[in-house]
Amino acid sequence: MSNKQSIRLAVIGGVAVFLTAATGSAAPEDYVDGDARLVKRTVDTAALDKANRAEIKRLTLEASKPGHTEEKLDLAACYFNGVMVKQDYAEAAKWFRKAAEEGHPRAQTRLGDCYFDGRGVEQNDAEGLKWYHKAAEQGDTNALYCIGAFYYSGRHGLKQDQAEAVKWYRRAAELGAANIQVILASCYEHGYGVEKVDAEAVVWYRKAAELGDYQAQRHLGIRYETGVGVEKDEAEAVKWYRKAAKQDDPESLYRLGLCYEKGIGVKADRAEAIKWYRKAASGYQDAEDALKRLGVK
Repeated sequence: MSNKQSIRLAVIGGVAVFLTAATGSAAPEDYVDGDARLVKRTVDTAALDKANRAEIKRLTLEASKPGHTEEKLDLAACYFNGVMVKQDYAEAAKWFRKAAEEGHPRAQTRLGDCYFDGRGVEQNDAEGLKWYHKAAEQGDTNALYCIGAFYYSGRHGLKQDQAEAVKWYRRAAELGAANIQVILASCYEHGYGVEKVDAEAVVWYRKAAELGDYQAQRHLGIRYETGVGVEKDEAEAVKWYRKAAKQDDPESLYRLGLCYEKGIGVKADRAEAIKWYRKAASGYQDAEDALKRLGVK
């Protein structure tokens, strides 16, 4: 029997390391989260196991040194995901804690997650929130957003409070987190936790759009097309749709096609409209309907 098997190679902290042999057809995300990437390889499993043991030994040695927080976080991720070692949530939580106590905000949120989920530690929402707050105090935008989301939906022992949620979203948005700027803009657009103010929604959509967020670019385009919260400017709408379309946003591709079909902000051009509808058509029903309307198969 051959000792060569289909396995996965992990890239942790930018370093390629072997994993134990994996079976089945599970996708990489079934094995790890954002702390490690997986790629299929075929190698000798005896050499693989030896390499795994050596790498874990090296990583443990480095992680044990004061100040080596990234190594602590990588080792915790190995134990949490079962990468190179048997999955062990308690050991993962131990190393997350060590990195968290050294002030690593990512480790602090990961330790908070352990407490929220009861993985490797006793489930404790208050303890989870404590670690999220520590990360938030360092300006970690993910922690700020998550605390806001907990207030928004009333999770992890927090009373539902949309106004309080918006305060946390704002803190993250003001630090330049484009995706959270979009969320804050949506709050102003719909009146979630704040007074509905279209002009303020435009302010935050613009900030995120200028940072390259395609959703914000699309929303800003819609605002310019409709004149809601900003002076109507169809040419400006087309500009923002085009920016989002370059990122393959289906709705923006469709809206750009509609602009060319109807002559909104650009000269009407049936061929150009069809081109953009076709780009959007895969899985986007409005674009498929538009092509049918134009008699295009």
